Order: sequence, then C-alpha cells, then structure tokens
Amino acid sequence: MVTESEGDRMKTRSVLAYIPGMPLKPESLLPRRELAAMAGTLLSSGHETQVVDYGTVWAVRRFVSGGLGVAVRQGERVGRFGARMAMGDGVSRRPFGVALENLVQESVRRRRREMISELLSAGALDFVVFLADDELDFRESLAVCRELREQQPAVRTAVAGRHARDYGAILLGASNVFDAAIEGDEEVVVAEWASRIRQEAAWASVAGLLYLDAGRPRRGGHHNGVSLDALPMPCYDAATYPAVHGDGKFLLFTVDQTRGALHAAHGDRRAGHGEGMLRMRSPAAVCSEAALLMKQFGVFTFHIRGTETPGAHSLGLAKEIGAQRWRMQYSISGAIRHAEPAAAAALTASGCRCICFSVDTGSQRLLEDFYGRNFSVSEIERAVCAYRKAGIFVTLRCTFPCPMDDYHTRSETLRLLIRSRPGAAHFALPRLKPESVWMHRAPEFGYRVNHGYFPLWAMGQDAPYVSLVNPIPVLPYRMMGWSRGRMAMEHADLVHDIVELGICPGGTAQEFLMARVSGYEGDEATFYRRLREVLATLDASALAKMANTFNERAAVAVESAVFRPFASTLAAVGN
Repeated sequence: MVTESEGDRMKTRSVLAYIPGMPLKPESLLPRRELAAMAGTLLSSGHETQVVDYGTVWAVRRFVSGGLGVAVRQGERVGRFGARMAMGDGVSRRPFGVALENLVQESVRRRRREMISELLSAGALDFVVFLADDELDFRESLAVCRELREQQPAVRTAVAGRHARDYGAILLGASNVFDAAIEGDEEVVVAEWASRIRQEAAWASVAGLLYLDAGRPRRGGHHNGVSLDALPMPCYDAATYPAVHGDGKFLLFTVDQTRGALHAAHGDRRAGHGEGMLRMRSPAAVCSEAALLMKQFGVFTFHIRGTETPGAHSLGLAKEIGAQRWRMQYSISGAIRHAEPAAAAALTASGCRCICFSVDTGSQRLLEDFYGRNFSVSEIERAVCAYRKAGIFVTLRCTFPCPMDDYHTRSETLRLLIRSRPGAAHFALPRLKPESVWMHRAPEFGYRVNHGYFPLWAMGQDAPYVSLVNPIPVLPYRMMGWSRGRMAMEHADLVHDIVELGICPGGTAQEFLMARVSGYEGDEATFYRRLREVLATLDASALAKMANTFNERAAVAVESAVFRPFASTLAAVGN
C-alpha cells in the first residue's frame, strides 16, 4: 500500500492521446472533455502531462496527402437521400475497390508512424493513456501502443473512454498490450493510478481501474464515484491541449451534467463500478465550467451531457442560465422517463436547441420485454411532441432490427415516428456488452454469441477502413431467424421509409446543434448530409470551411428566446 505522502512525491510525466478511427466520425472533431478533464486533475496533483489529439482538421489534411483525398472522392460517388443507404447515415455509396482500401490503410500506417514518433520525441514518459470511444478508435490505439511498447517497454499504457468502460476486461486480456483500462471516472482514476504508477502491487487499491496481473484482468477496489462538483475543471490551455487552439476543431465543448443511471436496461452494463447510481452536478457548477469556456474561447455554444438527467434538474439548469442572462445555445442529452414536457418551453428560453432521446423502438411489448425500458410509447410521443413544439430539434436513438422484430413491431415504430415527427431518427444494430442481461441470457433474447470472435470484434480487427455500401458489418453474434442479407434489406427498407417521411435518418444532438448554429435551422438534414459526405470523401478543404463557419457563429451571442407557455398534447393510443 502506498501512503499519501509517498504518492505525493511520485510526480509523473505522461501523454493523453486520441487517435480517431477510420472512417471518421463527426464527434472526433470536437474537443474531447475526457482528455481535458484527465489533464486538469493530473496538473492539479502536480504531475506533468500533454494532450495529443489527432481529431483535427489539420490532421485530416496531413492524412489525405499523397493523393488519397482525390482517390477517395473519385472512388466514392456520394448520392442523395433515397438511394442505397449506408448504416443509418443516409449517405449512398458504391463499393470501394481493393486498391483504394489498400491506399487508405497505407495512409493509416503513415499516421501511426507519425504518432509514434511524436510520442517518442516527448522524452521520458511514465505512462500514456489512449482514449477510445469504439472499436475503430481502439484499433488505432492498439497499433500505436504495440509499437510504443516495443520502443519503450518501461512506459505504462492504459485505455480510457466509453469503449474501455464497456469492454475493458476483454480488451486487456485479448490484446495483452495495455497495462490497464479505466472503468470509473477517468479524471479520478488516472490521478490515483499516476501516484502509484511505479508500484504495481498498489494498483489493486485504485478504485475503478482494471489492470493485468500475470496476464489476467483484475479489478481495483469498488468504485462508488465522487461528487461531480468536487472534480477539478478540465484544462484546455494551449500549452496542455494545443489541438483545441487555432482552426483545428469544431469548438463545440461538452459539459457534464450527470453521470451514471438509476435504471439499467437489458442492453446496458449492470450496476457497479460507479455506474449503478445517478450523480448530478449542480447547475451552478455546470454554469461555472461554461463561464470559463466562454472567457477562454469566446464561445456561446455547448453540449450538456448526461443521459439520465431528471427533468427538474434540467429545469434548474435552465433557470440558472436565465439568472446569468447568458445568450447561449446548447444541445442536451435527455431520458424519456425523466423528461417533463412542461419544462420544454423553459429549456427553449434558456438556449436549448437540440435534444437526443434513446427510445429503441415504438413497440410497447419490445420496450418492456426485450429492452427492459421503464417508460412507455405514450411517454415517448408526449415528450417528443412537447419539445418539438417548443422549437427544440429532437433526434431519437433507435435499434433495428433486433431478434424479436417483425413486421408488426416495424409498423409500430413507424407509427410512433409518424405521430411524433422527430427531426431525426438513427437506427443502429444491437451492441452486446459483457455485463448486460442480453449477454448473460443471450439465447433467451435470440442471440447466438460467437465467443471466439468477440474479442477480435471488440478490438476492431476486421472492421473496414472505408465506408462500404453493405450496411451490415461482421458481428460477434447471430440473431436467430435473421440472416445478414435479411438484416441489410430490412434495415435499408426502414431507412428508406423514414426518409420518405421527411425525417433525417441519423445524427446526434451535437451535429444538429452545429447545423443550427451554422445557419441551417429548418434544413438541418442538409448540413448533416454535407458533413457526412465531407468526412466520407476526406475533403479537408471543405471540412475546414465548415469548421471556420461554425466557430465564427459559435462566438456570437444569440438573442434570448421568447418564453412560450406549455400546451399539453393528447395521449398516444396504446399499443
């Protein structure tokens, strides 16, 4: 056990790295709060650290050098809505040839070599933490980490982010490259781990840390989570996080409002490791972080993160923003169970422009029995209608197909969309997580898991580097009664029907906030389609123009919205 005084003397040097996977995602080009939060905690504890973020416009420009961008734009003819659809993003494509795939992979390898050279030139390091949101990000982190360990075997490495929280034990055991994975609050765990980095025997006392012990994943102490108000502010200083300064990022900053959840659905990780309870950050603390970002970057546009935020808490934040008399714009993550339709007008008046709800399906039977949700289809419809009528753009996160879907449930989902009329609805395939009910009772829910292939899938080893027409990737499971061909056909047909309804078939709350700020209010789908086309074709010049336009408009305070009283909507007919 390392005492506090010993830990205080252990000052370290580290790098916090993000290498976005291919194909690129819009979220990759935003400032990464997880990196800034870890940097802020390490610096406040007396450690030295540097953020290296390759999710920038200039990194894309370097990546596409050597004619890659031209080849991609010639090989990928991007069409309009209504043609053959890629997986939920509404952008039609032709298949890529083997030569183009090889060209992209060569550019990826060149980017990895640059990243490794940058890490090696940083001097003596104690550890490196890689951020990974999904298997594509992890694939890049794994390749760089493996080469780094060969060059500097003494450097400790860890993976953090959403993918590490969901699949950390599998990633550590299967890759056998990383020393640890962070399951708990990144900024808390990384500081505790840094103070014990040279005493492996003391890693067992770091709550929220997964680490390798004789080749087997082990968990540190139980992680209950700390008060969000007690955490240090993220550090976006130019000396620490240079990628955020200049014209390299879309300056849409994320501010945490809540973490964890009171209710875990069947597809979610089970309670534990700090995620079985809902922790709320006070409106004053949220506004304090936003005020610092306004002062440092002169921006008035934010994304407020927290998928289980109660409506009363969001209303408290709206009142706090109104008390500050800020003329800001923001998007927010919402939960149907906690959404209060009467609060929609107050959110609009405070500057809320977009909200995202996870609803999965329009079938009440599937909501309860398959997804384990604690809300009804009628509640979905009331919430979506209320926020839409208040002038807030609503996007829904849905799942289709699942093993229990049929033409009845498909019709019920379309009926929900027709009645509620959200601005966008993204349909994705189910994702199986190791500690979910779906995984523990897979046959009961219609899944046949390929346990031998699951680690390779989690590490992104078979994922393509370029966008393909085939919308169904290779999966670590089979759905009983569903072939890959049927899944692709049914998914494409549903997306086509959504487009015919005038609903954008994809996108996040952040993307649609970017659309509105960039001047596309009322035509958000055009911005969404344009951004996805630019990323798919690696058009660095067009991407830079879009980023500059957004950043210029994000720095302009908007007029306060007129408060409109809440008007109740009729209850939906039960399924």
